[in-house]
Amino acid sequence: MKIDNAVVVITAGGSSSGRAMAEHFCSLGADVALLDTEWPALRLSADQCRPYAGRVQPICLADNQPASIHDAFAQVTQLFGGIDVLINQWQGDILPSLFNNGAWCDMSRTLTNTTSPCYLVVQHAAECMQQRGRPGVIINVAGAHLTPDTVANAMIGGLTQRWAKELSG
Repeated sequence: MKIDNAVVVITAGGSSSGRAMAEHFCSLGADVALLDTEWPALRLSADQCRPYAGRVQPICLADNQPASIHDAFAQVTQLFGGIDVLINQWQGDILPSLFNNGAWCDMSRTLTNTTSPCYLVVQHAAECMQQRGRPGVIINVAGAHLTPDTVANAMIGGLTQRWAKELSG
């Protein structure tokens, strides 16, 4: 896939890793949409990308609820005509310990709060890519605070493999 003139969506675009990826893709001539719920950090990321050839558009989500995610992808499609690449950064917490008292409530809340937005972002990106009618790329990335041996990191890998099979089959 050629990156110049591609449309790249980066979630957690205000994070330091989101900012670095955005600068990289803009330097290659890609159009980049940065999604995040934190406006000051998002604006900083966008400002750092302005010197590069690619266009950058920060999109601040009101929250991680389905309507906000849907609206963000509608805006990306309206601005750029579709999506070629999604870099979906998992920003969820590490799952609670099995031996933690009250772990069931913590785990249930953590799974819901971290998995749902991840799923919705991938679902909307896949739909946008299908509507565009060309192959796309979806990359789920663990946040910097998740080491390779965490359960959350394993979940990301499992979800990514499952969704890849569904999209290719």
